[in-house]
Amino acid sequence: MRALALIALSLGCISKGTEIPPVHAGAGVTVDAKTQTVSIDPAVVPVLPSCAEGEVVVRGADAGWDCTSAIANADMVDGMHASSFMAAGAVAADSSKLGGVPAANYARSTAGDGVADDAKTLGGALPAAFATASAGDGVADSAKRVLVTSGVTCLPLVHYCPGPVSVGGVYCGSTDPTTGSFTFAYMTLRGQLNVTGYLAGKALCEKATGCGEAAHPCNTDELVRSAELGVSLPGSAWYSGGPGSANDCMGWTNGTSTYSGSNWGGYPGVWMSCASSVPIACCL
Repeated sequence: MRALALIALSLGCISKGTEIPPVHAGAGVTVDAKTQTVSIDPAVVPVLPSCAEGEVVVRGADAGWDCTSAIANADMVDGMHASSFMAAGAVAADSSKLGGVPAANYARSTAGDGVADDAKTLGGALPAAFATASAGDGVADSAKRVLVTSGVTCLPLVHYCPGPVSVGGVYCGSTDPTTGSFTFAYMTLRGQLNVTGYLAGKALCEKATGCGEAAHPCNTDELVRSAELGVSLPGSAWYSGGPGSANDCMGWTNGTSTYSGSNWGGYPGVWMSCASSVPIACCL
């Protein structure tokens, strides 16, 4: 009985040792789960009967593989035909052009600084021949005003030399308060001197914040124009009214209550005692 048991145990061990372990497929390989047959995966690895000498294998339109004598678009590089490229050592047919434009149409930079030789000219003219637009708004500075000069030779260290006067300007700022007697002090070789009246008014406006050398005491039409343009105006200020304006405090030379001058109070035509102290409305 013991002998039969040993024989049965021996047969069981031999049977277990004959089982085949499962095979796992790698890339390009398939394994039949039932038969454990290993095959090449034709979807990944080209499988063809044969190709003629010089032919290459390409993926066909049906996801299969084909033999072909030339690769599609083999004559193109980056989507362009070979004829569009220049071979090493060759000279392109239109190498004398940039963007299809002859080299003669481009500005030279002989100094090698990257700046064209004629970059300082516009249409062959020097910058001095053109109007500037310092405000960067595309409108020429000179297009904003017409300037008038006296045409009289002036020696700055001997006399007070006013700047030009703008015509048809708009409000640019105000001076410090003053009576109707305008006075401006300036230095000469002989020491300090004073100018009065209309000339003093212009000199004071030239120094007003926001104005400049072409500034002057505003007149009626300039203040009205400024209001029409929505320019913020002072609530009370002297302006040159000219004829019919209570004589502008005797031409801005009298600071007493005997005379009157034009005062802007939101509209023209207001007269004020020349003894009053208010700013001068300046226009440019």
